[in-house]
Amino acid sequence: GHRPQRAGETVTLKYRTDQAIDNDSTGWTTIFSDSVDNSSRHEAINIESSGDNLVSFYEVQFRIESVGGAEPTGFSFVAEEINSGLLN
Repeated sequence: GHRPQRAGETVTLKYRTDQAIDNDSTGWTTIFSDSVDNSSRHEAINIESSGDNLVSFYEVQFRIESVGGAEPTGFSFVAEEINSGLLN
């Protein structure tokens, strides 16, 4: 969540996984950007610009970017564990 946004404020959520983390790559993928006035919460179930699901991962990092004075106040996520049979 974030405090209610004013005009010109944007909160963007990005993520990167496994190989991008290992290589300390700048390969961040945007999940969403929220610039709706008076918005104080945003939920996403996929990459909003394309509708694609987030990729499968062993490790994930999230990054919250704030523009124009937007103030993020919280973050949570839910992941589904998938048994791929690759690890014991």
